[in-house]
This record gives sequence, C-alpha cells and structure tokens, in this order.
Amino acid sequence: MQISLADTMLVTVTGIAIVFIVLIVLVFIMFLFGRFGAAGKGKKKKAAAPAAPAAPAAPPAPPAAGSADDEGDLLAVLAAAVYAYGEQTGKQYAIRGVRPTSSRSAWAAAGLYENTRPF
Repeated sequence: MQISLADTMLVTVTGIAIVFIVLIVLVFIMFLFGRFGAAGKGKKKKAAAPAAPAAPAAPPAPPAAGSADDEGDLLAVLAAAVYAYGEQTGKQYAIRGVRPTSSRSAWAAAGLYENTRPF
C-alpha cells in the first residue's frame, strides 16, 4: 500500500486544525475563569463596609533618650506625618498596617539584585 502526498497533506492539515481549535477553546475557558474569578472578588469588595478614617493624631511628644527604637513611638511619628500630609492635600488618609521590610540591608539587597538581574 502506497501513501500518497494528498493523504499526507490531509492528515497534516487536519492535525494542525484540531490543535488550533483546541487552543482557541482553552483560551475561551481561561477567559471565562478569569471573568468568574473577577466577579467573585468584586462582590466581596463591594459588600465590605468602608473603613472609618483615622482620628487626627496629636503631634507626638519628643521621645526620651533610648526609646527611639520603640515601635509605638515610630507608629506615632508615622501617623502624625500621614495626618500632616492629609491636611496639606485636603484628604484624609489612614495607616492600615505596618510590616517590616526584608531582613536584608540595603547593600545586601543591591548585591542580590546585581547578581540576579536579567541580561
């Protein structure tokens, strides 16, 4: 039995067509998953009540010697700075959370970036 060129081309074109049809279907399915995922997130955000703006903070008293590392003093200074900035712009801002940055120093982070940046 001899395989003709027409049969070979028919199998090739059919295979390529099936692959592209399946890819288009997968893209459509991923699009739908994205839509349903975004719709669920939007409902949760709309249902949550807006947070009350932070009360104006009084200017902090100068910290005593040795207590500059105290987290409470640092948060008070940050809150006062945010409040002062809000007064200048005419908006109310609130500090929602404070978390420490990475444990690396600035020099270590720069060295890591230098050694791992793309070409």
